[in-house]
Amino acid sequence: MEYYDSLEDAIFYAVQATRELGANKTEYVTLVYQTPDGKYHYAAPKGGEKRSSAKAKLSYPKGAKIVALVHNHPGADDGRELYGQDKFSPEDIQQAKALNVPSYMSYGKDMAIRSYTPGKDNARLRQGVPFNHIPEVKPAETLLGTPILSASTK
Repeated sequence: MEYYDSLEDAIFYAVQATRELGANKTEYVTLVYQTPDGKYHYAAPKGGEKRSSAKAKLSYPKGAKIVALVHNHPGADDGRELYGQDKFSPEDIQQAKALNVPSYMSYGKDMAIRSYTPGKDNARLRQGVPFNHIPEVKPAETLLGTPILSASTK
């Protein structure tokens, strides 16, 4: 299980996971949590039974704190975007308010991501704000601990 140093990275990868499972045809939901050591991770996404909703019991480690909700809004079977797909549903907003955490949603073929934060964003408009974080990709030698290629100056 991979843990992330930043909330934004965990959200980005949680969105990827919901999109990959749903294949932009069904809705999946997950939550991002913070562990007592300050690291972030997301629960295994669940749902996938309906195009327009996903209800699931999600688990996370004891002592961890829920810090965000994540889900996708799938498009039409032929790949077209659906009207209202880019908006948070009243249920999305209600859940974010009940848990008092931001909700993140991906939609469309280009996987646009929007966020809704209770008490900050206008719930009546249901559109949230764009989330444009892209994780920093570490060089391969940093990930593996040893250089893949070495060059000699002799």
